[in-house]
Amino acid sequence: MALDGMDLEAVQPVITTLGNAVNELQTLIGSTNSAYSAIHSSWVGNDANQFHSQWPSFVSALNQAHNDLTNLHTHLLSNYNAQQAASNQY
Repeated sequence: MALDGMDLEAVQPVITTLGNAVNELQTLIGSTNSAYSAIHSSWVGNDANQFHSQWPSFVSALNQAHNDLTNLHTHLLSNYNAQQAASNQY
């Protein structure tokens, strides 16, 4: 008979890894925004205009990735906590 549930010891490091990735991506977004500020004030011309016009979609993609990764981490952590609570009942 197969067991239902989560191997808490196997999943806990994944939760830590995802949490670290969320933090690293947030740091990357901040660094990227700082880099863009420097580029924006020091690059002009047609290529620069094209780059600047595309920037909002790059920022949106980074923010969406951060939101999705945060949601994944939160969902996994919630399921981990529920499994831990259920396991403690036995």
